[in-house]
Amino acid sequence: MTATYFREHVAMLAASLAEVSDPWVTRMRNGRTPELIYRPTVHAASR
Repeated sequence: MTATYFREHVAMLAASLAEVSDPWVTRMRNGRTPELIYRPTVHAASR
């Protein structure tokens, strides 16, 4: 595993978390099941 790969992987994870965190927090506050969290994650990974 190269340093470049690691950096890109971390950047991708950070982007996924940034997209997911808002709906996740909102749903947790509303007491609903966070089902939609998977869709933005898959969308970010497929870009």
